[in-house]
Amino acid sequence: GYTFTIRSQVPGSKVILETLGFNPGITQVTVNGGDTLSLTDFRVLSDGVGISCRSGSNLLLTSCELEDNTAAVQLNFSSSLTANDCTFRGNGGYFYDGPAIRSLYSPVVLTNCEFIDNGGNPEFPITSGLGGAVYVEGGSILATDCLFRGNSLERSFESGDAFNICEGGAVYLQELTGYSRFYNCVFDSNQVIADIPFQFGNRALGASLSVRGLETEFNIESCTFQNSLGRFSVSGGYSSGPSDILIEGIQGSSVNFIGNTVENSRFEYLDLNQNSIDPSNASGVQVRADELLIVGSTFRDLPARGLSVWNTANDGEVSVLGSDFVNCGTVVLEVPSTCSGCDFTGTALVSSGDVSSSSFERITADQALFGNALTIFGSEPVIVTGCSFHQIGS
Repeated sequence: GYTFTIRSQVPGSKVILETLGFNPGITQVTVNGGDTLSLTDFRVLSDGVGISCRSGSNLLLTSCELEDNTAAVQLNFSSSLTANDCTFRGNGGYFYDGPAIRSLYSPVVLTNCEFIDNGGNPEFPITSGLGGAVYVEGGSILATDCLFRGNSLERSFESGDAFNICEGGAVYLQELTGYSRFYNCVFDSNQVIADIPFQFGNRALGASLSVRGLETEFNIESCTFQNSLGRFSVSGGYSSGPSDILIEGIQGSSVNFIGNTVENSRFEYLDLNQNSIDPSNASGVQVRADELLIVGSTFRDLPARGLSVWNTANDGEVSVLGSDFVNCGTVVLEVPSTCSGCDFTGTALVSSGDVSSSSFERITADQALFGNALTIFGSEPVIVTGCSFHQIGS
């Protein structure tokens, strides 16, 4: 039940907490259950765990730098983290998922924080990796004015007959239990890489962001996702294409994607059998949710499927409104949906719902997944009205 506050008394200086020598089992600071620790102007460097919060504890970080830890902050059940104006840089080098922040069923609140060059050891003998910088399971996350740059999730360990799974080059979220939001954040030059295949191939999803098992409301607003890289290799079987953003909801999920920009995603393949990869499965954004609203967003220079949407079979409402798609291959809406007021330039549309007041321009058969600027998918009636088509063809 105590609150401990530690800060520098010298303006502009940092309190340095450092442990040298590789020992991932060492923890620099432990916050006991029921206690609150507030650190201001701290610099935490460790070859182990920087700060560990036991169940029921609270951690407040202000103007702190957490660098070169194998794991910077770990939150156990029912603890909490509030970080303002902090930098998480170069954490990783071991097998921990989320080497900057790993949270289990705890709320995380981030404001004006930077996550730069975090990531694990690609050669460590574990074949899966989740969250190059941040891993949140259960609980919630609220991130405002944050930067995620140069984070990497890579697995290349030669694992016998297993395959490498990499999701969330910067952030991985799983089974969130509370309202979560990213607002005015920038995701730049993050990557997922899954190499050295053996039997079935690898999976590299969510180069910037991966969300699994979502059953609550999740909002992304006024964010930029750019210059991401997804790469995997495969030697046999079927492997789904990589993506920049993956959001997979279950019944009860609601996703609002408002005023965002997704651009310049890059994907690479190494197909050892020459027949295992379908490049048309690569997506800029993949979303499944009961309810989905995409409005006022821009998608530019994305792979074969710039946007791919499917739902939970719960017949929720899917709307894509007032958004621009430029050189994005094909947008695939595999569910009953409403698409209105959108511009498709160098981008085709496959729709299972009504399309209105949209323009289609400069689309060739090679760009379109099914060879057409607009393809109607499914057996239900679809109304197309008030659309324009210019410079369509080979």
